[in-house]
Amino acid sequence: MTFTKPSVLVVLVSTLAVGLGVFRSASSQGQASNSEVAVSVEGPRPLAEAAKLLELKLGVGVSYEDVPLVYSGDYARASNTSWGRKYGDDHAEFKAANPFGFIGGTLQIRFQTDPRTRQPIAPASRLLQDVIDQHSTRNNPGEFRLATLGKDFSIVPTAARDRNGKMVAVRSPLDFPISFPVAERTGMETLRTICDAVTMASGYRVGVGGIPLNMTRNTVVRLGVNGELARDVLVKMLEGLRWSDPRTLGPMSKLSWQLLYGLEAHDIERGFYALNLEAVEREEPTRVGTIRRVRVSR
Repeated sequence: MTFTKPSVLVVLVSTLAVGLGVFRSASSQGQASNSEVAVSVEGPRPLAEAAKLLELKLGVGVSYEDVPLVYSGDYARASNTSWGRKYGDDHAEFKAANPFGFIGGTLQIRFQTDPRTRQPIAPASRLLQDVIDQHSTRNNPGEFRLATLGKDFSIVPTAARDRNGKMVAVRSPLDFPISFPVAERTGMETLRTICDAVTMASGYRVGVGGIPLNMTRNTVVRLGVNGELARDVLVKMLEGLRWSDPRTLGPMSKLSWQLLYGLEAHDIERGFYALNLEAVEREEPTRVGTIRRVRVSR
């Protein structure tokens, strides 16, 4: 399979977290009070940014799979969107390029955190479902559901507007069954094998996007499947990865994915997906009262 690297302006421009506040809520006398965190998210993929933010807060994998957008009304020049104007004010090159991409939307994320651990008090599934429900209520492009993957999650598309603007059911490329023979491959070879199989099964063109550098040569996994959902196969791959050199020290990091949809030459008739992997991190309070990021082991 030949894959064209996704356009940076369409696929990889991050959502903007435009406001962050931490507030104290009332508590019983003599007890430490909970903190309420409030974040305003605005950009081309507000749910994708919400997934990464809550992944960091929760310390579990929160993956995201883009909705395939084919309706022209779901796209705009950055200068015609609120998020594009705000991002352009701080990035002259972006403002001059004025890229064409998702019209996007906004989300308001609020949750209470434990004063000791700084982690959200509410269950991860509830926080994520609340964000998905709000995305729909705000009429942001696409509709989504929450898929549970053991202790981890993925935000998965279920509906989008067709070329005439009518809302219709859609499937993520990872919701199709795939097959390939059993073999031991490097992490990169296995990821490419999965993407090729997904392309064949779903009809969407799917290729490898950004991945951690050490996955290219330093990992192996033995894997083969027959008619299993691609999402489950991807989970199997990530759980089965091991260092190719047994002398390598250190545990494997937990990985999550973002399956991002993009366009070629601003042509909504020629969309494609890039499968990106990132190490899962969580926030951890230090003894001096600051917060640091640490990688979550698999």
